[in-house]
Amino acid sequence: MDKKRVIMISVMIFTILELILCIFINTNLYKGVFNTGILVPILVLQVVFTYNFLRDRLKTKWPKLWVFIFLSISIILFVVGKPTYTFKQAEKLVMEEYGHDITILDNGKDNYRDTVPIYTEEYRFFIRDRDYHFKGVDKTKEYRYFLVNPRTGKVSEMSQPYWHGS
Repeated sequence: MDKKRVIMISVMIFTILELILCIFINTNLYKGVFNTGILVPILVLQVVFTYNFLRDRLKTKWPKLWVFIFLSISIILFVVGKPTYTFKQAEKLVMEEYGHDITILDNGKDNYRDTVPIYTEEYRFFIRDRDYHFKGVDKTKEYRYFLVNPRTGKVSEMSQPYWHGS
């Protein structure tokens, strides 16, 4: 196999691993509030960019540097654009504010209840219009519901459950 083909296959594998890693982190740490769809066009373009470089169609002064920079863009965007708080950190924020009164309940297999869609006029380029959602029970066995903004960490108590049958 020639060197260009090995490089191209390596870049494609790197790109697929990048996508899988971003989706894994988003699903497990951020419960899907990071908009990974923004990264897909960039990941496709990095493969196209590398292909053009290998076919000598890229006319720049330092093509290897530009390929390296382009391969790094999706990682940089993920690090810069990710929510400020993970789901676990948001849970700690709720506990700091209401912890002496409530116990947070785990949604178990109903993990779709970990976030709720919200309407906001705030611009969220990398973050979906969703907030973390927590269900708690207080000392009187009353259920209480909370939202946490993944970017700002603002905790809000809801007057009623978002999910029916909660």
